[in-house]
Amino acid sequence: SELTEKFNELIRDKDFASRVGIDFKAFNAAAKKTYAGDKDMLATIFEFEKTLARAEADRKTSVEANRFVLETLKKGIPGGGIHPDFEKIVKFEAGKVPGAAELWTNAEGWAADPDFLEKLGLRPAAFAAAARKVHKDDRSCATFIAVDYGMFGEKKEVEAALSAFLAKLRDSEKADGETRIYTHGEKEILHSRECETGGIYIQDQAIEEITGICEKLGIDHSVYIEEVLP
Repeated sequence: SELTEKFNELIRDKDFASRVGIDFKAFNAAAKKTYAGDKDMLATIFEFEKTLARAEADRKTSVEANRFVLETLKKGIPGGGIHPDFEKIVKFEAGKVPGAAELWTNAEGWAADPDFLEKLGLRPAAFAAAARKVHKDDRSCATFIAVDYGMFGEKKEVEAALSAFLAKLRDSEKADGETRIYTHGEKEILHSRECETGGIYIQDQAIEEITGICEKLGIDHSVYIEEVLP
């Protein structure tokens, strides 16, 4: 029937929810209240909430990635332009991204656009190669990534599963002569506690470099290093 066909069109419309302005938090709360006695429907609602949480996590990841791309494109360049190393691999086009100035005047808008890279015609491999060249003088020695583990399910359930897994690892059969199995980060925590009470050991070569710099600059190194061994 016409009504059924129209209903199916709405189901296929990926922008339906955003166009009608649904508040999913309020919607889910109302749905739970309406179907409070229906276990199957409640299970469906909970799964829907997890799907929304994953979608929101993906959206945030996309925004952060786009921000990184924007900052890299503009690195070291005054307002209105992009770094020369990207000029040949970025495609500005009317109806998509008209020009470099747009990246400055509407940065947050582009960061929130999930199709940003596609609109720029920017291939990941080409961007990565150019970005390595642009950031070649950066001295960061480590990369830190924060992950919201709530995207994998209810946080309490994920925590319980991870705790059980780590406990299983620690309780596994030990290697000959060993009394404990360490999981990631445990040795660092123990070492940190030892340093807090017993001080930090610095290698002789590092001591020589530090004291040499201090003497050159007229700084009393004893303020920072309690004991310098001969």
